[in-house]
Amino acid sequence: MKGRDIPVVIADAKIEKLGNDQKLVLYFQGQDKGMVCNKTNFGRIAYLYGDETDDWTGKEIILTSEFVEFQGRTVKGLRVRPPAQRSASPPAQRAPQLGGDPREEPPFPEKF
Repeated sequence: MKGRDIPVVIADAKIEKLGNDQKLVLYFQGQDKGMVCNKTNFGRIAYLYGDETDDWTGKEIILTSEFVEFQGRTVKGLRVRPPAQRSASPPAQRAPQLGGDPREEPPFPEKF
């Protein structure tokens, strides 16, 4: 994973017992090992494809590494980002209509 992005397609998402905990584990097409999906990565995938993990099958994501804080130290952590053809930015908003109050701020998108 050293400094490179790896495109993968989600083959399955299963809740598995790891130690005394139940964790969401993602499996990818053509890969033997799964990836435990932490809260950050779950939120990123849910932003792209919705909260229902069954709907993630067949969807592409990019695996990358980022600096993260872990137990008070900075370390490299596995992170998910959207594929190149899909932007994570919210859709463009319509231009305000003439005659409106120019001091009004546009509404926030439903998802950030």
